[in-house]
Amino acid sequence: MRSEVLYEMLIVQVNVPSDETQGDYYYRAFLPARALAALPGVYVINLTNEHRYRFSLMESADVLILNMLADADLIPVIQRRKRAGLLTIYEMNDDVFHHASANPSKGFWDNTFNRRVLIRLLETVDALQFSTEELKNRYARADAPSAVFPNHLGYVPAPRTLEKHRPLVLGWGGSVGHLEDLRAIAGPLIRWLESRDDVRCHVMGVPNVRDVFSALPDDRKAWTPPGSIIDYCQFLRGLDIGIAPMLDTPYNRCRSDVKYLEYAVHQVAPVVQRSQPYVSLVQHGKTGLFFDTPEELLLHLKRLVDDDAYRITLANAARAHVCQMRHPQRDAQQRIAFYRDLMQTSGYRTLSHPALQRFKSWAALEGGRRYGRSLILLPTAFEAALRAGLTCLRNGRIQEARACFQKASHLAPESYLPDLFLASCDPQPLSLLRKCLAKNPDSLVTAAQLCKFLRGRCRQATLEV
Repeated sequence: MRSEVLYEMLIVQVNVPSDETQGDYYYRAFLPARALAALPGVYVINLTNEHRYRFSLMESADVLILNMLADADLIPVIQRRKRAGLLTIYEMNDDVFHHASANPSKGFWDNTFNRRVLIRLLETVDALQFSTEELKNRYARADAPSAVFPNHLGYVPAPRTLEKHRPLVLGWGGSVGHLEDLRAIAGPLIRWLESRDDVRCHVMGVPNVRDVFSALPDDRKAWTPPGSIIDYCQFLRGLDIGIAPMLDTPYNRCRSDVKYLEYAVHQVAPVVQRSQPYVSLVQHGKTGLFFDTPEELLLHLKRLVDDDAYRITLANAARAHVCQMRHPQRDAQQRIAFYRDLMQTSGYRTLSHPALQRFKSWAALEGGRRYGRSLILLPTAFEAALRAGLTCLRNGRIQEARACFQKASHLAPESYLPDLFLASCDPQPLSLLRKCLAKNPDSLVTAAQLCKFLRGRCRQATLEV
């Protein structure tokens, strides 16, 4: 009977407010949820941390996974779950303490309060999971169980028939966080591309990434603006060779090997930097090529362009390799084994109300998109207004941010979050912060903001005296 209770479980994954069509969400939330929910008796709900029902959803989870969040208001939730014997896990998939200067998240994680909250969350949860071994080495706790779950394939596209053709397409796609990595090889690569009339360069990314290749003549390049994961996969199917430069930095050493996975499964011959994320997966000369310097990169590119048979063999071998090593169901089995082992050995329990009934009740919510036993709660007008307001706030557009938060407050007057964010737009936030505490007396973020404001008022009064 005990094994049946452990087998039936509802897993809730809470993620940072982000575009659900983008790569991070796809690999660290959507795919694991789909794979886990394919196991008998397992139900999974994904939501982001600004959802109006987030606390209720967290309380209804047998296993709660907090993904890359730095929200002090989660600490009381974890403590309540701990008292109830319910398992809470923190997932870390980036070394946010060493962000690259170009990374859009750097400002958030450079904030001292946010960093302290993250440390506190890592100290408070029951267990930790990571996307890479290097992250585990840096941030695992000696007194808490931890596991590494690398990225896995989401799907395996139909194989391409690779043939000799010209011009070949060399490409790269990714986020602005790789800007310095690209700049490190751009000069020599551009000069080499200018010397070859049988190769074109295709890049997918934000304008800053496109501008790295501005010196390359227009007839030798193409640019695709950033899009969804589906758009990215379509972009990859147009490449023959994929490059993955990655400087040796503390942040990069903790990155995942997902770019290699994406190249390989789409039969794009991969040429990757000999760096921490790739060394344990890529077999040099067989399933990909390593380079240490720009000069070595160019030697590999020349060989792949000049030797079609070798390029095709390498691309096909890379595909076969990742299909064998990174099947999504292997990941799901490892995850569920980790959770069930924790429950069996450490005394965590499941809730008495059946997981199926809890799952069905949440599946009826507005914004719910169900895939079998997996549910994604997409943003409704309320969550969309909060996200838009936060974006405006980060960009210094205070009046626009205030309008967004006021809209959210009208849509969900019971939620304290619009008032909390409005307080950050108001030089006299006292009444708003009091409203927040009335709606959520456990809000540590509100208490911290209130203390900060009152300290400032006391300091000003002292100066006036």
